[in-house]
Amino acid sequence: MNIGIRFSGIKIDGDIIIDGHHRYLASLLAGIQLDRFPSSKTSATKISDWKTVDFVEDDWDTEAKIKFLNQTDADFNDMTIERLNELLQ
Repeated sequence: MNIGIRFSGIKIDGDIIIDGHHRYLASLLAGIQLDRFPSSKTSATKISDWKTVDFVEDDWDTEAKIKFLNQTDADFNDMTIERLNELLQ
């Protein structure tokens, strides 16, 4: 986000984030405002108190998953993966 890469907005139901928790936290750290779209809770929705969430900086994604996500970000930003990799250097 700090290098100008756009990300899709988050889905919310009132003050509850339905989809986009990681993007929301990243946007707070980067000082970037994300779009918010109305959504609805489902039976799978679990409400957590953010004060009890531990922020862990370990990357849990595999190399293959990171490559996939980077390609998705490149596509969303209408750029090549090579250009995205340059920006990430």
